Amino acid sequence: SDAWWEIFESFELNQMIQAALENNPTIHSVRQKIEEAKQKAQIAKSKLYPYIFFDADGTWSFISKQGLQRAYNPNFPKQAQIIDLSLSFNYEFDFWDKHRNIYRSYLSLEQAERAELSQIQLIIGTAVCRTYFSLQANLLKQKIFQDLLAIRTHIAHLQKALLSCAIDDLSPVLIANQEVHSAEKLLCSIEEEIEINRHLLNLFMGKGPDERIESSISCFQESLPLVIPDTLSLDLLSRRPDLMAQIWRLEGLAAEVGAAK
Repeated sequence: SDAWWEIFESFELNQMIQAALENNPTIHSVRQKIEEAKQKAQIAKSKLYPYIFFDADGTWSFISKQGLQRAYNPNFPKQAQIIDLSLSFNYEFDFWDKHRNIYRSYLSLEQAERAELSQIQLIIGTAVCRTYFSLQANLLKQKIFQDLLAIRTHIAHLQKALLSCAIDDLSPVLIANQEVHSAEKLLCSIEEEIEINRHLLNLFMGKGPDERIESSISCFQESLPLVIPDTLSLDLLSRRPDLMAQIWRLEGLAAEVGAAK
């Protein structure tokens, strides 16, 4: 399936990938290249058909007395509407498939650009998934570290209470404060990673880096239907868009060689 990410059953992830595929500037650039290659193929295809040109031009003008019309026809009016008709026909017999090979080369170029588009979509979809899952893991870690900080802060308060009542000495208080600072450091580091994840998601979706992404912790299935076959045939290579793009480019170059011959 092209929308392979739907197996995770996450509406938020689906929305992010859809936005990335619609707004990513690299995808827009490749789509323009596809359209350019398509138009070049249409121009090359026109060489295979007859070329007919017809033009009609009308001009209202004054006729000179010494001109061609009045010199041979004295009754020709001094001013008249002169209509000029031109018709031409041209056809080149493509005995050695020169134009057909040029047409095939542009078709191969168009297919190569389409394969590149599929490759970019695959890379962007995979990158968004990885970043989103990393964000989900970091959000879960953030919650755990917040609970850890709350527990260690509570323990530190208890140690201070024991010290104030002269039940315990200063050493446990210092150790508890150290544990609190350690939990705060872990929380700060995970919050930094969360901001990096959000920044990357904005980058993939073509949004500004300062745009806020509000993401909550999602619950995924423990076992996803990811079925891997026992044997992977070489046919799997033909599913790779980057390899198919290179194959199409080679076929296009071969067609250019045929046209040159």
